[in-house]
Amino acid sequence: MKKQIWKYVLKRGSLNHEIPFGATFLHVGDQFGDICLWFEVDPLAEKKMRQFEVFGTGDELEYDIGAERKHLGTIKSCGGRLIWHIYERKAIA
Repeated sequence: MKKQIWKYVLKRGSLNHEIPFGATFLHVGDQFGDICLWFEVDPLAEKKMRQFEVFGTGDELEYDIGAERKHLGTIKSCGGRLIWHIYERKAIA
């Protein structure tokens, strides 16, 4: 099985992406002003919908009894003027 590294671009708020099942999260960072996630994936694996959220410092994180958030990282953009906090949102089983 050959693996590849794939990039996903996020926007502020919530965003869903279809990512191959079993993908390994590698990094969150700013690339040319875009908030990006990198994953190591098996490109032939079945895709699974995953939900991510982007919050700025001071934004309200609403409590949702049916979900939990995992912090993936914090990045600076626009020369450090903007700070973004990236979470993966998962349903509680």
